[in-house]
Amino acid sequence: MASAQGKEQVYKLANDSSSFIPAQQTRDGRLYLQLPPDLRQPGYYSLTLDDQAVGSLAFNADKKESELSYYSTEELRQLETTYPNVHVYESAGGQSVAAQFTQQRAGTPLWRYCLAAALLCLLGEVLVLRFARSKNAAMPVAT
Repeated sequence: MASAQGKEQVYKLANDSSSFIPAQQTRDGRLYLQLPPDLRQPGYYSLTLDDQAVGSLAFNADKKESELSYYSTEELRQLETTYPNVHVYESAGGQSVAAQFTQQRAGTPLWRYCLAAALLCLLGEVLVLRFARSKNAAMPVAT
């Protein structure tokens, strides 16, 4: 931990709201940090040496955060009846969940009809301009 100049290298861990110096040991060219037991705030910490970033570390406060449990289908059905914004889709019957969602929520796609109507209106406008211009050109203007 001592450099060539006799100065001790001190690593710091810091995040947005706190900064501390952990206990440090160097064994076999590797740095080992002993984190204080009062490190309770989860998040990303920056490891710095002489105010220059060396690396980043992330800490989770509770192991429950990484728990991979999930709701059963029955529990989801109960949530669906309680909360109107919860919808349950199952991939049963050979139809994918995306297809079920599209069938139940999307309805009839109207963009094709709107596109056809816009093209017909454009065609009508072109026809009106073409025939209206030829009629106006045939009429003499009185002065």
